[in-house]
Amino acid sequence: MRQSPKIVLDHRNHYQSYKYVRVKEITLYLVFFFLFFIAASFYFLSDDNIAQLSLGAEYESIARSILAGNGYANPFTEETGKTAWMPPVLVFIEVVAFYLFNNKIYAFFFLSFLKIVAFILTIYWMYVVFKKLRLNYFFVFYACFLLYLLFSPNEVFERIGDLWLAIVLQAAFFYTFINFRHESTRKNLLYLCIPIFLAPITNPSVAIGLVFVVAFFYVQDISGYLNSINNDKKGFWQNSLQQTGNVSILALVFIIPITIWGYRNYQELGKFIPTKSNLWFEFYQANVVDHDGCLSFSTLTKAHPITNEEVRTELIQLGEVAWVSKYEHIAKDYVSRHQDVYLKKLLSRFSNVFIYSKLDDDEFPAQTSYEFSAADLQVLEHNNYIQNGNWLTLELKPQTFQKKLDQLPLAGKTNIYEDWKVAKQAYIDSQKNVPYIIRNIFISGLATICILILLFTNLKKNLLIKSGMIIYIGFSIPYVLVSHFLRYQRPLFLIQAIFLALVLGKLYDWYIARAKRHVSKPVYA
Repeated sequence: MRQSPKIVLDHRNHYQSYKYVRVKEITLYLVFFFLFFIAASFYFLSDDNIAQLSLGAEYESIARSILAGNGYANPFTEETGKTAWMPPVLVFIEVVAFYLFNNKIYAFFFLSFLKIVAFILTIYWMYVVFKKLRLNYFFVFYACFLLYLLFSPNEVFERIGDLWLAIVLQAAFFYTFINFRHESTRKNLLYLCIPIFLAPITNPSVAIGLVFVVAFFYVQDISGYLNSINNDKKGFWQNSLQQTGNVSILALVFIIPITIWGYRNYQELGKFIPTKSNLWFEFYQANVVDHDGCLSFSTLTKAHPITNEEVRTELIQLGEVAWVSKYEHIAKDYVSRHQDVYLKKLLSRFSNVFIYSKLDDDEFPAQTSYEFSAADLQVLEHNNYIQNGNWLTLELKPQTFQKKLDQLPLAGKTNIYEDWKVAKQAYIDSQKNVPYIIRNIFISGLATICILILLFTNLKKNLLIKSGMIIYIGFSIPYVLVSHFLRYQRPLFLIQAIFLALVLGKLYDWYIARAKRHVSKPVYA
């Protein structure tokens, strides 16, 4: 039966009014975010930071090497040779920035503009996802997202790293994947191919999470088809072939950049490296050098080529592949002889990822180092006790540190020990700093609590929650097994904001429902 013109017109006017409200709503969200980001950037970006801008350390060095005509090389400013130390997407974005703006400050602001655009896209895509899945908590998510941005001021507002790329990549995946799950058209499959293609050459850990999601839902779908095979064999084969074809296309799209990048590395370095070359050196730092398996500033100062000149010289002499191979053998030999130590460090990293992220800033200044004799200072620096005026051994117990001092040829041991104790106390006090404690809980344990709560709600079957949990676990596995640093946790804050928002939304719904039940109860005189 045909509808009357009046009914059709009323329906059209209602749709246009609804669409107008949605456009107005998201516009207000995005405008506020833009103002928030600009204000926060001016607040956090001091004159000192402007003078010492960081555009991603190794990323920046490789980009400058390319522009200088030396190719994809030299991640540590010096001529360390051809490299696969970092994946290429951010490197080439920075190449464009430096090509357009020869001035580093202008390049920084250009990249910051791209970062703002990426976060605006993230908010827009998540807005669409929340509306599509009928999750009425977008405002709560928005507030949580801004909060998590403020918990990472260095990476978000003060320097250029790959955090913003990891965040927008996850948002793009949620948006395209959920659209494809709702409507499996060729266009939606094509859109889904974009984040799948970029992930392995942008952030390998995010790539692992996306692979886990696609594999999980493929197995789930095939299992569902198998349950209905007795009733509809033809439908089973049609659905299974279609699903297998889609997953095969996504697998091919995922493999293409790995193959191209790996072939380039084979040609330049003599070894097929699918993503990054530094995995085994990361493993060495966390499991041999670091005391608890969770990287800290002092560990990087002791062992990383950026901060340790001897290690950098060794890298130049051996070349990247041979140099990493050397540390791979050292690390494997150490773990084979100290399996119990590796297990303890693995559990420490698990705790760092899922329970409480310990403070990574463990370098504190030596207050009286100017009073140390030149000979004593040289001995301390040679043994990596102190570098650039900062103590690197504050994780040690006082008795242990004193025993180590006694084994060194030092003249002023008493003064050195007293200075170390002052720095040690400052380190202990910093771990009790309330803002740090809150931040560290927010980026680890709180998300775990939210996951456990969501598993006991009807949201556990929600497409966003289910895929978010899978990415969270897939992303975290390499860091638990290999190496973890507080900075490595931050690309998860988009998913953490989603989890927190939905838990808060559910608690609010529960509170309102309980209040209504209480009001509706009859009152007897």
